[in-house]
Amino acid sequence: MTTIEEARKLPAVDQLYQSVEKITPVEIVEGTGDYWGSSTANGQTTITTGKSNNPAASLFHELLHAEMKNSGYAQYIYVVTTNDLGKNVTPILEALDNELQHHRFYPKFVTAGFRPDEFYSPKDKSTFRKTREELRKMGPRTAPQAFFLNLLTVIAPGGFGSDEDRTKLRFLLDARCGATTKEIMADVEAEIESWAKSETLDHGPTIKAVLERLGFNGVWVGKSKSFPNDGFFIGQAFDLADAIHV
Repeated sequence: MTTIEEARKLPAVDQLYQSVEKITPVEIVEGTGDYWGSSTANGQTTITTGKSNNPAASLFHELLHAEMKNSGYAQYIYVVTTNDLGKNVTPILEALDNELQHHRFYPKFVTAGFRPDEFYSPKDKSTFRKTREELRKMGPRTAPQAFFLNLLTVIAPGGFGSDEDRTKLRFLLDARCGATTKEIMADVEAEIESWAKSETLDHGPTIKAVLERLGFNGVWVGKSKSFPNDGFFIGQAFDLADAIHV
């Protein structure tokens, strides 16, 4: 029996698998890495397996990503910018996209009977430690964009850390950044929490608000390469001829 067949023995997993497959056929790719992953595009969902203490939980997690996309969640993954700072948008955009989905479907994950620590890969056990080490190298002069990626770790749902560990990590983040950056972090966290509690799948306004608060400008973010119609600008609109990074 394959890993996927074993995982689908759980009714919640099998039901979600069948629900996703009715909309997008599911292809399973046997991976050798530490992480599971998935993509849903062009009428197909592809799930790549990885290491896991509970394959059923990992499969359910990836199926939840697919379910969101099948329901209308469109990823903003295309970036055009007119300045060097804008080149830093892509990793922030990718991380934000992933975490917005996590915040929205985490309640479904635990309701299905899975533990919080099964929400991520076993490789993520050391995430809090690594974040502490990184934060200790940062200070008030560090750009808000750098603190933001660590904030996503602190507020991420589920995981291996205890509530006490998370509280201590948030205290450290607040202590390392200056007053202005601390305020920015609180604002972007509120944007994420607001979207997670809403019913809309359109997270474009949330992305725009977060990127603007982080100080980006001269950036276009889109759901496709159809510039400028299929996206929005951060800051003033510009022509493609003015872009330095596409």
